[in-house]
Parts: sequence; C-alpha cells; structure tokens
Amino acid sequence: MKAIIMLAAALFTVSCHAGNAGVNDNNYKAAIQQALDNQPPLCLGEKTWPAVTNTQGYSWINAKMEALKEAGLITKKTTGGKIDWRLTTYGQKAFNQSGDFCYGNFKVSKITDLNHHNDGTVTVDFTYQITALPAWAKNKAVRVAYTDLDNDVMGIGHARYEIVFRKENSGKLVVLSPPSQLDLLY
Repeated sequence: MKAIIMLAAALFTVSCHAGNAGVNDNNYKAAIQQALDNQPPLCLGEKTWPAVTNTQGYSWINAKMEALKEAGLITKKTTGGKIDWRLTTYGQKAFNQSGDFCYGNFKVSKITDLNHHNDGTVTVDFTYQITALPAWAKNKAVRVAYTDLDNDVMGIGHARYEIVFRKENSGKLVVLSPPSQLDLLY
C-alpha cells in the first residue's frame, strides 16, 4: 500500500511538472532569449586588418588566414618572407558590420527540459538556432580553422545549452548562471 501511495505521488508530481512546463515555456523561452541577447555576438575574433605574417613559423595563423582566403574574405600577397593579408570587398563588407567576422546570434529553438528545484531555482535546457548565418561561415575550411564556429554550426537544433534561473515571488525570472553548453560535439 505504501508503495502504491509513493508511486501515485510520484506520478502526480511528474504530471504537474509536465502540465506546468507547457504553460511556462513561453515565459522561460523569452527569459532565455533575453539572456542570449545579452551575450556578445558569435564572432571569429579577427579584428585587425590588414594583417602581416611570416612565411616561416606561425603555421596555425597562416592556416586560419588561408581558410578566410578560401571563403573569399581576404587576399594573400607574399613578398620576401612576409605575407600580406587584406580584406576583399566581400570581406570588408562582412567585417564592417561589427569590426570582426561575426556569424550571428543564438536564438532559442526549443526547451528540452525544465526542472524546478526545492531552493527556488529552475534549470532549463534548450536547443538553439543561429540567426543570419552568412555563407562564409558554412565554408568547410573556415569551420576547420575555427572550431568554435564549427561546434556552433554543428549544434544547430540539437546541441543543448543550460541556464539556471531563480523565480521570484512576483514571477520574475532572474538569471543565476549564463547559458552554458551541455553537449560538446567533438
């Protein structure tokens, strides 16, 4: 009998949680989106143009530059032991938008889990989309050279992020921890 009561109580708790999740999803989705909007845009971190590198050494820097060249963002001119990297017209246009090569912002796609805790906190797991993903960000060479970009693009629609809120008595959601990635895809 005790086991039946405990099972019934557990099922009631689960059904209440599931019933409340749908009602509150829009509130949580809006609060998550606000937290995402407060994050810096998704960018490569290439902020200085033109750039000059040596032909010898620094192969990882030159490999990144070659990837940007393959995507049509920059040109390459080798003179002596130096390589001069300059923005193309296409690259200049992309760069001028934010002073970097930015590839969009996260947008909440779907809430995948919502857990209310006894201490008044709520943990929400969600998937994302990336708004305004430019063609150059889909280039395979650029994605290999910039692994954060590749991870972000590969995770669209299925990699989960988590955020923790405290729900105040007024119903306002206060972010306790910024969105953090749960699934690393490689």
